[in-house]
Amino acid sequence: MLCVRRSFEVAELGARIDSHLLTGPHHRVLAGGVTGDVVFDARLLPPEPPASRTYVYLLLEGALYLPRARHPLARDAMVLAPSRDALFRNLGAHHRGPFRIVALQVASELLPAPLRLGVLPLGAQLRETAEAFHTALTEGGAGSEAHQALLHGLAAAGIPIASDRLLARTSPASGRIDELAAALSSTLSQAGTRPALVDLAAGSTLSERTARRLLTRAAAEYGFTYRGWRPLRRAFSTTVACILLTIPAATPGFVSRRTGFASAISLCHALRHAGLPAPRALQQLASRIRRGDF
Repeated sequence: MLCVRRSFEVAELGARIDSHLLTGPHHRVLAGGVTGDVVFDARLLPPEPPASRTYVYLLLEGALYLPRARHPLARDAMVLAPSRDALFRNLGAHHRGPFRIVALQVASELLPAPLRLGVLPLGAQLRETAEAFHTALTEGGAGSEAHQALLHGLAAAGIPIASDRLLARTSPASGRIDELAAALSSTLSQAGTRPALVDLAAGSTLSERTARRLLTRAAAEYGFTYRGWRPLRRAFSTTVACILLTIPAATPGFVSRRTGFASAISLCHALRHAGLPAPRALQQLASRIRRGDF
């Protein structure tokens, strides 16, 4: 398994974005969280390549809003969906305000996809296990024991995940790949800059050529969503910018500087490239979502 930790903090907006990923060939687990007066809605974020794996979403803090639902899901809820897109893009689930989660994407042969979305209570024992996993990744550990406990905990809670088969198919990352993951973690967590591949290499003992080769290898072996440094950096910077723009006190100029774009105009170009509206229009949509009007 390969571990990449990304933390992006903007104290001026009272915001922090944590996205700690443990990924392998057959599944990936995310320990994430966002603080600040944000709107987290897939309609306001760059679309990711389609992910067909079965999706399990454990809500540890905050609320998850489901369209047409009488009340939002509160903490200690677990959602089982055919895929990530089925929950966030097709159904339109979203967050308003801070939240903290653990999310899994698992190959369907190891966790069959449900016919439709299901909502289950997150029992006390599984919650404790998920919290331990979240803490392990957040504090910098590899989380191997916590990862194993999480998979077994899901199986014990009645989720039909083939935890033993899944663990048998995982193995530690090699030294060079692990070094690349550490460099990615450091480079993608820097605010106010737009790092290049040379910066990624400088954060390790890797040459630019080796870093580029290892990124391609990691994409193939560990299921990276993006297969090169530029699309990976662009997607992450644009996603962070979109989340920050939903904070009422944010301005396009400030957000562009903090996320490494040359100017608000450069940020506009990035949003247009991702198929999103201009910053001010995105902010207006966030206000409508916050009111429940969109």
